[in-house]
Amino acid sequence: MKLVGKPMNLAIVMGLAPRKLGSFERWMLTLCKVARERGHHVDLYGRAPIHPQVQAELERLGVGWGIVGDLEKSALAGIKTLSKYDAIHLNLFHPRSRIAQLSYLAWPAKVLFVDRTSGERSEPTDFRGRIRRVADMFSMLRVHSVAGVSNYVTDRAKNRYRWGPHHINTIYNGVDTEKFAPPERRVPRDELTVATACWLRKDKGVDVLLRAFAQTNHERMRLRVIGDGPELENLQKLSRDLGISSHVTFEGLRDDVDAVMKESDIFVHPAVWKEAFGLTIAEAMATENCVIATRAGGIPEIIEHEKSGLLVTPGSAQEIADALTRLAASASLREQFGKNARRRVQERFEVSRCAREHVEWFESAVGAFSAPVSSSSAV
Repeated sequence: MKLVGKPMNLAIVMGLAPRKLGSFERWMLTLCKVARERGHHVDLYGRAPIHPQVQAELERLGVGWGIVGDLEKSALAGIKTLSKYDAIHLNLFHPRSRIAQLSYLAWPAKVLFVDRTSGERSEPTDFRGRIRRVADMFSMLRVHSVAGVSNYVTDRAKNRYRWGPHHINTIYNGVDTEKFAPPERRVPRDELTVATACWLRKDKGVDVLLRAFAQTNHERMRLRVIGDGPELENLQKLSRDLGISSHVTFEGLRDDVDAVMKESDIFVHPAVWKEAFGLTIAEAMATENCVIATRAGGIPEIIEHEKSGLLVTPGSAQEIADALTRLAASASLREQFGKNARRRVQERFEVSRCAREHVEWFESAVGAFSAPVSSSSAV
């Protein structure tokens, strides 16, 4: 569609290093691609290091790359750099972080804040709580609008910032369903493959999964744990203590998570906290994996229980073990859930849709075009 209006100058600022070829990086590249196709200039700022393939793709798209730390070194220089943009898109930053404060001072750039944070924010009623609410109010005065990555996050943000729904909307995370596609056919095997992929920290609940796996007939299963993090050694020790280490492999950080999912029969996401979304869940669903995940945060917005996967109570090794046993016993049920799961991702969580909604959000905020903001519908 040919749009009439002034192209905008856009800064996408991220609080992470695009050091791997994961779904967040693919979303980021798709967002840049859509914005460039609509005629906008885009610069991306992140932490170092950057994956060579990510940098090469940015260069191909004509997108600039900068380091967030360079913006933070000098307040005046950072403000001057950021003020040249029509819109600043903040990702994975606290609203009172240094880079957020520099963005607020970069007048007249519109500041757009993406809330991707997991967990549940309590609202203390004492003096500290009142101070925090006042700080929230002042720190967000320069924020044009907020996008939550799930309705769970959006509702939490509305409660925190006391803003009307016209200032906060939901734009779901997106998955590349061409890359995360089912294998041509899943070959039946005597040994089922169960996989999980995450940053190995306590909140992710991989220890619960290990305890659940130990309660199943794991002699007929293999568990692949993808990812690294501070809990790696503790989890390796736990697998030895549980007597399942010969059936568990810890494979570290990988760029080919899609290949792992295509080779798997069941994917488990055992998070024990309230996740903002759960991107690896949607990735696994896109590959027609049968998914078990916890009923927490935004996760129930992804999975339809007993239709496109199974939801369990956070922290319950018994419920995960029961779900694994049930799915291991029925190839037809795994296939049914898997096909429904991919269909759901294609309908609601396709990365091109997510990127388009973000760009339309920018355009609406800046007034670059008269295109309306598309908002993901509630699940």
